Amino acid sequence: MGAKRALIGVAAGVAVAIVAGYALLRGPEYGRMIRAAEAFERNGNYSETRVFTGSGDEHRQFRRRDAGGARYDRSEYRDDVMVSGPAAGGFRIFPALELAVKDPEWKPQVEIPDSLIPDLDAYTEYRVEEKECYGVPCYYIAQHFIVSDGLYRVFLEFSEKVRAIPGMKVPPAEELEKIYREQLASGEYFVYGIGKENGFLYSRIRYDASGRPLYGYESKDVVIDPEMPDSLFEVPAGFMIERPAQRQEFWQVVNARREEAREAAGATP
Repeated sequence: MGAKRALIGVAAGVAVAIVAGYALLRGPEYGRMIRAAEAFERNGNYSETRVFTGSGDEHRQFRRRDAGGARYDRSEYRDDVMVSGPAAGGFRIFPALELAVKDPEWKPQVEIPDSLIPDLDAYTEYRVEEKECYGVPCYYIAQHFIVSDGLYRVFLEFSEKVRAIPGMKVPPAEELEKIYREQLASGEYFVYGIGKENGFLYSRIRYDASGRPLYGYESKDVVIDPEMPDSLFEVPAGFMIERPAQRQEFWQVVNARREEAREAAGATP
């Protein structure tokens, strides 16, 4: 709940600073607002339905942190469900087949501590607009970087800190600088849609320099701090559990179960 209260406090503080309409602005409050929303996305307890840019595909997802900081995730797709947590590991569940298949390569996600996320406000301009995201009033904040050698240094220093995290893979510094320079020179930018009342990150979309959306998502049906029992992140009782030794065996197991289900359905009078 502490993270939630802090998030709301940041949102309320920014509200008095935003002018009506759409303007090019400089100010650390917008960067703080984005960072707070992203931190809650990583660490908060919430459920949402994500709708993806371009395809219109969507799925329902749940995220929970326990008292010890362990992360639990559940993503509900059309035909299957992904669940993960420190106890169960990672499973893909097929309700119609009453089957759960363990991902043989699943490991707890290596996460970047919030304290390492760089402050880029000195190298950023913002365009701010007020509009709704699926009926929820939001601030839409476009983040445009001011390209400079100082900005590259901040990115590279951040990458070196991330490289020091056990289990985190980062390309060599020379390759990273080339990537950063190409991306920033392209003029691409992100737009963040952040709830006016709760500071939740309702939208994050990347655009090219002409304003064409490239990829991202919007969220609807958001519930902050919902009731999420342990069973939401576990394999349902009575389901067949398969544990393939290698990733390439995963779909062999699923397809075999589907064939069994088809044969059983054909044999039913």
